Parts: sequence; C-alpha cells; structure tokens
Amino acid sequence: MANLEIESKKANAKNEIVEQTTKQCQEQADMITKEREIAQKDLQAALPALERAQRAVSELKPSDIVEMKTNKNPGHIIKYIMDSVCVFFQAKLVPIQIEEKEINKKQITFIKDSYEEVGGGRTVLNDNRFMQSLVNFEKDAINDETVELLEPYIMRQEDWFNEEVGKKASVAAAGILRWALAINEYNEKSKIVKPKKIFLQIQEGRLQVAEKELAKAREELTEIQKLLAELKEKFSK
Repeated sequence: MANLEIESKKANAKNEIVEQTTKQCQEQADMITKEREIAQKDLQAALPALERAQRAVSELKPSDIVEMKTNKNPGHIIKYIMDSVCVFFQAKLVPIQIEEKEINKKQITFIKDSYEEVGGGRTVLNDNRFMQSLVNFEKDAINDETVELLEPYIMRQEDWFNEEVGKKASVAAAGILRWALAINEYNEKSKIVKPKKIFLQIQEGRLQVAEKELAKAREELTEIQKLLAELKEKFSK
C-alpha cells in the first residue's frame, strides 16, 4: 500500500511538470510564430527594392556594357558609379582626397575616384564576370563598413548621384547605378530583420530543448502511470 501511495505522488508530481512544460512550450511556440510573422512583414517591405535591383541588371544590354568598357575617357559620374560598385564588392579604393570636379555642368567638391586604380572601377568593369557578379551579389552580407563608405555617394543622390545624371553619360552606367541604389535601399529596409532572425533562431533552439525535455517527462509519466496501474490491480485483488 505504501508503494501505491509513493507512486501515486510521483505520478501527480510528474503530471504537473508535464502540464507546466506543455504550457511553456505552447507559449514559446506562439511567440515565435508571432515574431516570425513580424519579421516576414518587414522583409516583404524590402523586396520591391531587391526586385528593382534584379530588373536593373536584367535590362543591361551587353552592347551598352561594351561601350562603357571601351570608353577611354569616361565622365566623372561614370567613375563614381563604379566607385559605388567597388564599395559593394570591397574592391580597391584610393585613400580619401578631396577634389574639384564638374558633373552635369556643375562644379562639385568630392572625394577622388578610384576608377583607374589597379583593382578599382575599371578593373571591376572589365572583369568578364562583372554582370554575373551583380546578379550573384551577396546582398544579405553587407556590413557596417560598406554602408559607411557608401554614405557620401548616397548623400549626393538628390544633387548628382542619380540615374538622370548617369544616363546623360552612359545608359549602362545609369542601369548600374539603379542596381546600386536599389541594393542600398534593400539593405536599409532589411537590416531590421537580421536581429529578429537571430532572435528567432535562439528562441527556436530553446524551444527544441524544451520539447525534448517535455518528451522525456511524458515518457517518465507513462512509466509511472503503468507501474501505478499495476499496483492498483495488485491491491484490488
């Protein structure tokens, strides 16, 4: 009879653990579902920019790229557009120097371009894999340094670093700039999703641990209930 009471207490205690763990798992699963929906909504807001970047590349004509490559004296806007690509590709950039330039018939003060630098803009453009590199660019791997280096260009977007000015110099360059600006916008809108994804991964990992503990507790409860049933049958005879 003493064994029956002991096992009965064990069953009740284990049952409480199972119920509590089940509740915690469900609450955690509900929270993860809600946070995932929010993260997905934020990501959806960034997708139009990504689609524009993809469309910009698909609309680039090989003949326009060839014309841009063979241009021995490209305008400053073309050089700066390729500088922005170098920033994304983490290609060669010259040390910062301030220079006077003329773009779109206006005098501007800006940093020296890296177009003719070995490994710089012209080198990147002349790479046979250039177009493919734009298509396959790791958009979700943009770091803070890239954003910081790109900022001076983005700040001139309303003034001269834009498609309208770029198109006057080169149709292909304007398309490349459209890609760069769209990728930058995608990064701005999607970067709020990154910490949420990390948070979700951590919570999902914790949920998996909790679910394993719950499964173990249920197995132990089943064994206790089985033993309890056997004892009850024994003492009922």
